[in-house]
Amino acid sequence: MSKLIAVGLRGAYEARDLLLDLDRSDTPDRAENANAILVEAASLTGYPVNGMRNILRMVGYDPYTKFLYESFGNVFTQDNN
Repeated sequence: MSKLIAVGLRGAYEARDLLLDLDRSDTPDRAENANAILVEAASLTGYPVNGMRNILRMVGYDPYTKFLYESFGNVFTQDNN
């Protein structure tokens, strides 16, 4: 896991965020960037790209990850003034 910090994957929250960006069709730039991060993450870990994508799916769709993402997702977008 420590190898993935270099590409911004610190934990389950970021894994889900990347997974959702990979599947985006409304913003091709974000999907393209997410794919580049996926390829780099695969390279850093030595996993094949499809294996890394599967890991992201397993983590990203886990019920606890979904709870975490939905619970704290608005914290980063709200105006804290």
